[in-house]
Amino acid sequence: MQNQITKAIKQNAKEIIPIFFSTDNNYIPFLSVALRSLIENASKNYRYIVRVLSSGIDPQKSKVILDMSTENFDIQFIDVSERVRPFLIEIQNSIHYQVTIASYYRLFIASMFKEFDKALYLDCDIVVLDDISKLFNIDLGDNILGGAQCQIIRSSPVFREYSKQVLGLSPENCFNAGILIMNLDAYRKNNIENSFIDILKNYKFELIANDQDYLNFLCKGKVKMIDISWNKAALRDGYKGKPNLVHFAFIKKPWTNYGVKFEKYFWEYAKKVNLYEYFMSYRRAFKHSQRIANHKHVLELEKKAVSLINSDKNIHKILDPKIEELKSIEFCKDPIFNYKQGSFK
Repeated sequence: MQNQITKAIKQNAKEIIPIFFSTDNNYIPFLSVALRSLIENASKNYRYIVRVLSSGIDPQKSKVILDMSTENFDIQFIDVSERVRPFLIEIQNSIHYQVTIASYYRLFIASMFKEFDKALYLDCDIVVLDDISKLFNIDLGDNILGGAQCQIIRSSPVFREYSKQVLGLSPENCFNAGILIMNLDAYRKNNIENSFIDILKNYKFELIANDQDYLNFLCKGKVKMIDISWNKAALRDGYKGKPNLVHFAFIKKPWTNYGVKFEKYFWEYAKKVNLYEYFMSYRRAFKHSQRIANHKHVLELEKKAVSLINSDKNIHKILDPKIEELKSIEFCKDPIFNYKQGSFK
């Protein structure tokens, strides 16, 4: 099957759009909503290769997703357990609130799928309201990624300062990694995956957004900022109009909270996959104490951000000077560390 896909790609590359998700068993219901909205609004002029990255999914749950395949949507699950196993302990030690190992799988797409030069990565907690091919066809030039400004970072003075002082990045250029246009060719040429692995193994940096922070740091200066309509957070921030894609990121989720911005779109597609009652029951069962705990976690993250801002050992203060030094060395022509020639140590 993979050889057939590769052959088709080579023969007719412009007609194929690769799309990646990552999930575990718990997020299968949300993935089904995301996929239904994606499929209904996608142009019929393309063939979509959808790959769901996981570390093993219950067969009954995976069947629900696989049965959503259509004539122009080829959906498969890919088990990435062996690929991430060498780094599993380091990844587990770096994750925290509302983050799973699955969120790190996007960092390995370029090396696992060398038949693709460009792809989309989408989180599961989304609803797509426009033709996804429009997002894919945004020209990245020689940039590594395309992403929208992180509205969670923008909404908090503490997180904005975190972006500047811990990631070495202006808040306007700090992107949310839940929706990505990936220039996989540039990702490989800039050794992003190997640089990530090198940092993960040789340093114990604390971060507040984990894989998102790593991508922002490593791809700095090589990101095309796209309109937030393609990754609109469910914030009441004065945004008007209908977005192209709603992302129920962080704690703003209609299945745990009432009165969430743009929730009508989620419930619309939840009905279409016969999960409306499931999610309504989920929300009713979600305790008020759990909502309070979520808000406390946000405050804890802000406290952690302040600690990292004041630390002399954050990723920006330790590694950015090393990268600047390496850029002056003749063999290192790329702005990102050339893993094959040395080490961050």
